[in-house]
Amino acid sequence: MFLFLVTVCAGQTVWATPSKIEKVSIHLDGHEKAVFRIQGNKLPGFQIYSLGEDNRYAIDLPGVNISDLPTPKIPDGLLLHDIIFEQRQGRHIQNPRALLIFNGPVEYAIKGQKRGIAFEFNYLGEKKALITLKKKRFQARTQLEKAARAEQSLIKQEQAKTQKELQRLKKEVNRTAKILETHQKQLLQEQANKEKLLAQLHEKVLQQDQRHRDMLQATQEKREEMLTLLQETRQTRNTQQREVTKNQAERQARLQDIKLLEGMYERKSAELEKLTQKSDTASHQLFELRGELQEAQETLATIQIQTQTLNTRMDNEWANEKDRKQKLQNEINALVKRKKNEEVSLRALTQAAKKRQQNLVNIEKEQKELEFLVDEKTRLQQELHNQSLAHKELLQALARGQKEREALRLERQAALLEKEAELKQKRSEIETLRTARKKLKTEIQQYQSQHKAFLKKSKEEKELIIEEKEQLLRQETHAVNLLQAQRLKLQTELQLAQNEKAILLAETEEEQQEKLQQKRRLMRKEEQILRRLKTERVTLEQQLAAKRQAYIEHQQIAQTDQDRLLTQHQKIQSNHQTELKHLAGLKAKMEKEIQLISAEQEQQKKQLQNLQKQETELSQTLAEKSSLQAEQEARLMALSQQKKKMDELLQQRAAQEKAKTKILNDLKTQEAAIRTSLQQTQDLEKANEKKRLAQVQHFEEVQKQMKTMAQEKHHLQKEIFELRNQKQEELKLSRRDNRADTPETQMKPTPNEDRLTAQILHFKNQYWQVPVEKKATRRFGGLSNPKNDEPGRNVLNRLMVVKNKDASSSVGVQISGGAKYSVKQESPTTYIVELLDTRAGNLKVRRILDASDIDASVVRLLPHVEEDGRHRVSLRIELRHPASLQTDQDGTLLWLKFMTENS
Repeated sequence: MFLFLVTVCAGQTVWATPSKIEKVSIHLDGHEKAVFRIQGNKLPGFQIYSLGEDNRYAIDLPGVNISDLPTPKIPDGLLLHDIIFEQRQGRHIQNPRALLIFNGPVEYAIKGQKRGIAFEFNYLGEKKALITLKKKRFQARTQLEKAARAEQSLIKQEQAKTQKELQRLKKEVNRTAKILETHQKQLLQEQANKEKLLAQLHEKVLQQDQRHRDMLQATQEKREEMLTLLQETRQTRNTQQREVTKNQAERQARLQDIKLLEGMYERKSAELEKLTQKSDTASHQLFELRGELQEAQETLATIQIQTQTLNTRMDNEWANEKDRKQKLQNEINALVKRKKNEEVSLRALTQAAKKRQQNLVNIEKEQKELEFLVDEKTRLQQELHNQSLAHKELLQALARGQKEREALRLERQAALLEKEAELKQKRSEIETLRTARKKLKTEIQQYQSQHKAFLKKSKEEKELIIEEKEQLLRQETHAVNLLQAQRLKLQTELQLAQNEKAILLAETEEEQQEKLQQKRRLMRKEEQILRRLKTERVTLEQQLAAKRQAYIEHQQIAQTDQDRLLTQHQKIQSNHQTELKHLAGLKAKMEKEIQLISAEQEQQKKQLQNLQKQETELSQTLAEKSSLQAEQEARLMALSQQKKKMDELLQQRAAQEKAKTKILNDLKTQEAAIRTSLQQTQDLEKANEKKRLAQVQHFEEVQKQMKTMAQEKHHLQKEIFELRNQKQEELKLSRRDNRADTPETQMKPTPNEDRLTAQILHFKNQYWQVPVEKKATRRFGGLSNPKNDEPGRNVLNRLMVVKNKDASSSVGVQISGGAKYSVKQESPTTYIVELLDTRAGNLKVRRILDASDIDASVVRLLPHVEEDGRHRVSLRIELRHPASLQTDQDGTLLWLKFMTENS
């Protein structure tokens, strides 16, 4: 007895002819019966076996491509759970098979059809289990439907949210565009107003220039007249001195005239007192001017405080803007994380949808969605392009505004320089007037010293009044200088503040740092300039001190001259009476000159008042300009905030676009992969169809040959059985006849008996081992001897693997008619046995025989049938461990026994 074990067949046979499966269908007859049908023209040899349980069965499909199989539709039922087509990986070959999984124990039956095979599976369990399964399946379906509805609702909500966000962004873009338009209009209006103001200021400056020129011409003419008068007086003095010696007789008459002159002098003294009162009023006016100057200084201090407060406000606003930027960045990061989570959820949903629905409907839907997304992408790109153009226009407008500011600043600087030049000219003119006044005073003192020696007190009082006036004038000039210096400081500070604000508005944080460094450099330069100005101021003060000393020395010299003149006057008292008459005329002339001087002083006062009015007007215009600049700066701050908001919105949109582009790229890559896979499958299907057609034609020809060979074999088997029966009858008859004979006769066989025994021995020894043919003469499958190139007379009917008791294993081969065979060892664990002049008798012989489940030394047996020109079969035997080979015959079986070291 031999232990035969049912072998499991799996994988695609490498050398078997390909098969064509047209249809795979499943039919359920109630809840207790399922039918699995396979239809086609040329079907391979199928084998069904259980996978260790009653509810799981496998059907091997040798010579079949799983990609070519039509996908069966699984009907709704309780018995069948699932069908899986897989390609099991063997050691050398991939074995395709179909796995049938049921919801309970099942028995099967095989039924043949015209164009296929049907496998019937009947339920062996209880009906209650099926009913419980039905309930569970219904619950699972309801749960799946609920989950699908919830997913669809979530997707719709997300789509609605995205649409709302897009609408909100559109509204914000329109609102910002309107704000920008209004801002541009306001900027144009402000520019027009600025141009008008500049034109008015230019006209006023030109008018002031003309007035100053007229005044200068008038003063020059007066100076020339005074010089001519002085020359005439000198000439008259010389003539009088000459006439004094001649006109001594007229002294008595002149004494009377002197009395008259004393009365005139008293009158003139009264007039001088009036003039002193007027000078007092002028001093009061100067005190008022000093109060106004103090008020101006206080206003300057308040302006400085306001600038400091503005700087602090700007710093606080800058810090708040930084905080806002950080908050916005945090919000953007949160949105990005939310988008990533949404993308992950969307990917999971898409993967679940793909797993559930792996059909062409999903591909079409995805294509439609892709087209929709592409349209949305193009639309969003257009919107972003329009927004970027608007942003560029805004930047250009801001750059224009900055350029216009710089131009205005340069114009203001030029105007200030012109005004400074005019002030310098005025100062030079005032200094020339002062020098003229000093000259006139010196001359007047000389004239007075001659006829006022007897009135020293009046002269001293006059000199004190004149000195006080000079001090007042010096104080006025010093106050004017201080005002001018303060104005310059204010202008520089305002310019610096404006530049800082413009830099803070126009530039980003990095550029601001660079510009702050530049500002610091400029401040340092300005500090150096201020130091130089201070040094110059010190030098000027030193020069003024030197001039004062020179003036004091000149006064001392004048005093010495006065003393000298007094001595001379004592000498000339005798001649004084004669000179008084002449002095009366001189007094009249001097009165006229004094009237002219008073008129000139009044004109100068008027000029000073006009200058004060002009200064007030300039201060008002400066205040108006500063207010306008503050308004402009506030507007620019608002615009900068709007710009930052726009930038943040653009960044958010860019991030959204990036996410959308990523999704689109992923979808495009998936589409390309699906299309390439579809094209590859289509190409493979076309190539496989061509190969199948060729194989079908070849298989039909082989089947025809097989049919003819089977008929011949059947006739030969009948003849062999008849011969066997005849031989057995003859043997029986011969034995009966020989029983009565003697032993001598029994020991001598007849010639007929020798023939019979030879025939029987020939029948027993059906297999002959032949040496392996050489490689040079090898055609795959057998020897190249023309004697062996005969049609396959022998038929291979059976192959088996058996595990022996002595831990060895053997391979059994059954060939009807016997055969020649050769054995070749390729490696310690592989043997190749070639059966000459043989052909396969059934499909079972063509399959791979897998014996890995027996724990035998033989792992697998790989048959290869050659049927092109010669009929021969080669068996590839794979071993688990190295073993030696022994051959034996038992009737019609050839046994190949493999002995390991343990056995």
